[in-house]
Amino acid sequence: MKIVVIGGTGLIGSKTVAILRQGGQEVVAGSPKSGVNSITGEGLKRAVAGAQVVIDLANSPSFEDKAVLEFFETSGRNLLAAEAAAGVRHHVALSIVGTDRTPDNGYFRAKVAQEKLIEASGIPYTITRSTQFLEFLGTIADSSAEKNVVRVSPGLFQPIAADDVAALVADVALAPPRNAIVEIAGPERAPFSEFIGRYLKAVGDPREVVSDPQARYWGGRVEEHSLVPLGEARLGRIGFDEWLRRRAPDPHPPTAGVSMKHILCSLLVATLPFGSVLAAAPKEKNAKVTLVYHHELPNVPGKSIKGVLVEYGPGGYSPGHTHSQIRLYLRNGA
Repeated sequence: MKIVVIGGTGLIGSKTVAILRQGGQEVVAGSPKSGVNSITGEGLKRAVAGAQVVIDLANSPSFEDKAVLEFFETSGRNLLAAEAAAGVRHHVALSIVGTDRTPDNGYFRAKVAQEKLIEASGIPYTITRSTQFLEFLGTIADSSAEKNVVRVSPGLFQPIAADDVAALVADVALAPPRNAIVEIAGPERAPFSEFIGRYLKAVGDPREVVSDPQARYWGGRVEEHSLVPLGEARLGRIGFDEWLRRRAPDPHPPTAGVSMKHILCSLLVATLPFGSVLAAAPKEKNAKVTLVYHHELPNVPGKSIKGVLVEYGPGGYSPGHTHSQIRLYLRNGA
């Protein structure tokens, strides 16, 4: 069976592609770099020709409200039109648990718009709503930080490992279309602030976590059940402790005696290429550096998180290309 994965080189996409290929499926990993662009429409007709299933894991490079809405509406319309012309029999999309319960979050509103396009397309579909990824805990903490205090809602949280997301998305793709929404989540549920506290302690981050009912999550207010499934959900197998054990150790810890701020940059962008490095590429490696992500930290004025894609020429390399997470150390005041 031919399956096309749009966003097939990102965190979830690359894992999903690997799982499906191991199962003997014919898989096309679509991305702008491979000539498949859901925004411009480039390569879509060729990619989906003869496909039975299309998995949409594309994601916006900008989280600004207008930009992210335009991305999902444009990408969705182009992709669904190409699928309809090709006779695709199952459209699978990855969305977020709680999108319709957090209307003041611009990214969530954009995902709702994407879901509505899918439901009205006439193509058999399954929308898979996932809880937040464990891989994003560091970025969430940084976005909620003010100096040495991290304010996080006590609302319930049930994060899931990226490996589990990919496995469940692959399973959904191989099953008949549900023409409905299914939800997936991690095996553990606890207050949001408790998860962030456990994570920071595990990675040796000394910042204090404060449980604050007024704390916002990427601009959205978090109620008790805003970010967890309200009904039946398929659960992943990897718990928090197991996920921590699987994480690669940091090969470049902070230099002793130097005060630094540690940022775990998982970018909150599951479908952008994660073979990116937040560093200047050495000129002798003939590297091309492209900015792929920029997010201003709302609680840290003047500070932001940036992600860059570094493409090396023949003989070039980077240890960062083997990791889905990048550790960045900034000197205080930088």
